[in-house]
Amino acid sequence: MQSTPRVLLVDDDADSREATREYLEYERFEVDEAADGARALAAAQLRVPHAVVLDLMLPDGDGAQLARRLRLLDGMGSVPIVVVTGRSDHDLLASGLFTACFRKPVDPSKLVAELRRVIQRG
Repeated sequence: MQSTPRVLLVDDDADSREATREYLEYERFEVDEAADGARALAAAQLRVPHAVVLDLMLPDGDGAQLARRLRLLDGMGSVPIVVVTGRSDHDLLASGLFTACFRKPVDPSKLVAELRRVIQRG
């Protein structure tokens, strides 16, 4: 990766978002944050990220709906979306919306390794 990779972190749980942001920054990622879908869309329009880390349970809608909306934004069609969720009721990867899926609590080193892999591949 030539430039500092930028990740859009979308999670309504402030503690979870803070812990993930701190770890990503420690691992030399630039992190934009959003607590809901509306803020995530605004952040992605302002600065297209190299990857999105997305919780599926958001106060203003389902994460899958947000992923579909993100994909429609300029420059976002092929941006990897990595799901981090407590839900286990779907085969999330089969939808084609998501690049990878982790169940909470996620091992941050595994999340970082996956982000580096999908960003380099993209």
